[in-house]
Amino acid sequence: SEAAPENETSCNAAKCDFCHQESCSSHGECFEGKCECGEGHSGTHCESAEWCTGGVVSKTGQCCGGAGAFLDLEGSCCPEGGALDERGGCCALPSSVDACGICGG
Repeated sequence: SEAAPENETSCNAAKCDFCHQESCSSHGECFEGKCECGEGHSGTHCESAEWCTGGVVSKTGQCCGGAGAFLDLEGSCCPEGGALDERGGCCALPSSVDACGICGG
């Protein structure tokens, strides 16, 4: 196999495990590849709460607001229109993530 050119970095192509480091927004438990949400919460990552209209709720109970809001791996609000890096952290705005999960890459 050929070595990658010096200005390129290879990405990890390992199979993803949804439950690996998945916090389910601290409002549920990850089991067999999906979040099982607690009462009053819903969404792929249990990020939505009935009382927070149009938004998601952080680990500390803050309503992030906005239809495009989401949480980082630690359960904190990321800015609307943002993105997550390969470690599950919020990228600064304006944000874009390359194929390797690098902010602004």
